[in-house]
Amino acid sequence: MRERIIDDEIRLIPYYRNDEASLPWYQDPDVVRQVDNRDTPYDTELLHRMYDYLSSHGECYYIEYRGVLVGDVSLRDSSEVAIVVCREYQNRHIGRRCIAEMLKLASEKGMSCVKANIYAFNGQSRRMFEAAGFTRTGEEWYEYRLQDQTQGGKDAMDRKNTETMILETERLLLRPWEESDAEECYRYAKDPLVGPAAGWPAHESVADTREVIKSILAVPETYAIVLKETGLPVGSIGLHFHTDLAEKDDEAELGYWLGVPYWGRDLVPEASREMLRHAFEDLGLARIWCGHYDGNDRSARVQEKLGFRFLRTSEDVPVPQLGTTRRGVVRLMTKEEWTQARNTVTAAVPRPEELWFRQMMLEDPDTMSYNHAWGGTIPFPREQWDDWYACWVGEADAADRYYRYLKDGTGRPVGEIAYHYDGDAGITLANVIVYAPCRGNGYGGEGLELLCRAAAAKGIRTLRDDIAADNPAVSMFLAHGFEEEYRTDAVIMLKRDL
Repeated sequence: MRERIIDDEIRLIPYYRNDEASLPWYQDPDVVRQVDNRDTPYDTELLHRMYDYLSSHGECYYIEYRGVLVGDVSLRDSSEVAIVVCREYQNRHIGRRCIAEMLKLASEKGMSCVKANIYAFNGQSRRMFEAAGFTRTGEEWYEYRLQDQTQGGKDAMDRKNTETMILETERLLLRPWEESDAEECYRYAKDPLVGPAAGWPAHESVADTREVIKSILAVPETYAIVLKETGLPVGSIGLHFHTDLAEKDDEAELGYWLGVPYWGRDLVPEASREMLRHAFEDLGLARIWCGHYDGNDRSARVQEKLGFRFLRTSEDVPVPQLGTTRRGVVRLMTKEEWTQARNTVTAAVPRPEELWFRQMMLEDPDTMSYNHAWGGTIPFPREQWDDWYACWVGEADAADRYYRYLKDGTGRPVGEIAYHYDGDAGITLANVIVYAPCRGNGYGGEGLELLCRAAAAKGIRTLRDDIAADNPAVSMFLAHGFEEEYRTDAVIMLKRDL
């Protein structure tokens, strides 16, 4: 076995006995339940038996992320893959990148498929493996079929062989186009507001659309934008290689379009954020270009929201499919800029149409697990949105309450911060929620500081929060200047003087 370097953040180190690093992973009740569906943590003896078995029946590695051991991954001789990432480092797409490397290893070994056993309740792992291209073959079994190794010796994770990959966001699936999508694609591509703005003519028939799917859309790294709620495509997004803008092997050009009925719902930014992640993390690209023709203000706003940097304008840019020339605007994003944007968080006033994120977050059991003492998840049906928005956001100058989304530098909502005055108790209570898949990036602490500054600006002298005694967020509040005022068996009251 040899060390395997995945990228500039992750390397896989062949297993050696290191109880100090690994035992705490398997003493976390949540991790143990995800891995073994057991309620009791590992002891040293069980840990050694597990690692001895994995290392003698295949290859087992520690996962090193930015110089820290954060988990392990193994590929057995039976072609079964398994992975554990400690809770503090989950939701950073570490697992997805390690699984891609295990698929590469399986390909090197000549395996025809790779299997994974995932418990039905483990939605986080299921989503990760499905995003990596695994398909469900049984109640708790998933499988990835590798490429035929006799065809050119290409391994399964070559970016040119990713036709089967499916990407996922909160509301969308990004999957390869199929000829059977022709009618739905034509429904939107025939609209003259769609194609000409992007440089191609409106489609004239379903047959025309079917031919476009076969010749243009059904290629690697071009995806149908599919709504989860309907299962139907409503637009397209893709990475295009070796274009006028993206000339080098380590760069691509991002392109997209969306059906008119779905404009204004932030679907293209949502899909684009996942494409950027896929480009930089899965494909290892260094730069993503993006452009639009002068006058396409919607596309310009998308690119600005995502954090693309303006580079230049170009006159008399050929538009071959329309037989004309236009003025073009060119923007660029590097992997370094994307990484910095993802690690930056700001407070933003949500628009009414963005309340889907709050609904999803409050109804997510993993996100709301901290709230078990008060009932867990919180229904937030659409019929409540208008009244809630008028109360919490519409009255922007209200001194007794405050509400903002937390967004990263690409415009992705990652959580919420709020405070309100409790008249019965005579105190102002804080609230910070980070969506579970976005945790582990420091957003909670940054959001708490933003909330404290906003409260101080409104003349509030003290913020408090009553937190369940077993909520791990207690340590975050204490690290940001809060102190314990009192506690019961169930609740800790924390406060910070501003």
